[in-house]
This record gives sequence, structure tokens and C-alpha cells, in this order.
Amino acid sequence: VVIDAAPTAGIGADTLSGCAPLTVQFLDNSTGGVDSWEWTFEGGNPSTSSEQNPEVVYENAGLFDVTLIVTNSIGADTVTEVQ
Repeated sequence: VVIDAAPTAGIGADTLSGCAPLTVQFLDNSTGGVDSWEWTFEGGNPSTSSEQNPEVVYENAGLFDVTLIVTNSIGADTVTEVQ
């Protein structure tokens, strides 16, 4: 596979609502040959992850920012969504 462009970050999740504590399986929906993932979960446990599809527990109800930075040998892309 020849990588000729930076990836485009994309976030998915198996669930977006429920009673706390809520466990969410986040999904990497990025495109473009991603080599590494850097997740940040506001209000989540863990608060960061380098896994492709991490599982996060939210102990409190509310809306929280989720940020994903994806990189490959060409560049990087960042997306932040409220989950």
C-alpha cells in the first residue's frame, strides 16, 4: 500500500447515551492509512488512549469532548466531537 496523503480523522461509537456509569466502545472511522492514534476523553476513564478502538467508562452523566489525532508518514489530522 502506497500512502500518498495525510489521513482524515473520524470518530464513531457503539452508544451515545445511557445511565452512568456508561461504557462506550469508540471506533476509529478514519481514512487514509493511519499509523497511530491519540485519543483524549474529557470526563472518561481512561482520559487518553493510543489504541485504535478504545473502551472508555464515563462515571458521570453529561456531554464530553472526544478528540482523535491520527497520523501517518505524510501528516496528521485532528477531529473533536461532543459525545
